[in-house]
Amino acid sequence: MPDSDRNRSWLGKLKNRLGVAGYPAMRIVALAETGTRGLPGAVIGGKGERAEVPLARKLVPLLREGMLLLADRAYDAADLLTEVAATGARFLVRGSASRKPAVVEVLPDGSYLSRVDGLRVRIIEADLDVHGADGTRIGDSYRLITTLLDWRRYPAGELIRLYHERWVRHEVAWSEWNSQKEGRLMSVT
Repeated sequence: MPDSDRNRSWLGKLKNRLGVAGYPAMRIVALAETGTRGLPGAVIGGKGERAEVPLARKLVPLLREGMLLLADRAYDAADLLTEVAATGARFLVRGSASRKPAVVEVLPDGSYLSRVDGLRVRIIEADLDVHGADGTRIGDSYRLITTLLDWRRYPAGELIRLYHERWVRHEVAWSEWNSQKEGRLMSVT
């Protein structure tokens, strides 16, 4: 964002341990359609609205039965997941590392049923390995939380692949949206 009095008045500047950022910054939370790359909704946080979950909560009314929400670990707040499920939409969300849900029942595909804030969910533990051309390997483990409870209809391996595909499509869509719209939609002076 350009560093203007007007932008600073409603966005402020980010503060961190090194001081104040050089430019005003905004937090944008968007609901994007993976297949069409459409943008059904977005919320721009102003000064004091930097947290992702409260902004995402404003987009929940756009969800409907038959939709599947794919989201990153920043959005695994129990009350937000409960609100999403109440719309009839299903979700597949990466859980934060600090979330350690209790095992209620282990399923044959290695996933397990659990509860998050009273909501019945399925947990899928996954490992991610990235191998570089130079032979380096980076590995990470993550936990997916979903309301897709039927392990036969929605095998764990398929949901892991779907979640990974989300990132590929999301990054392409976001880059495309940014490059096409930045001058008209993002610039506030």
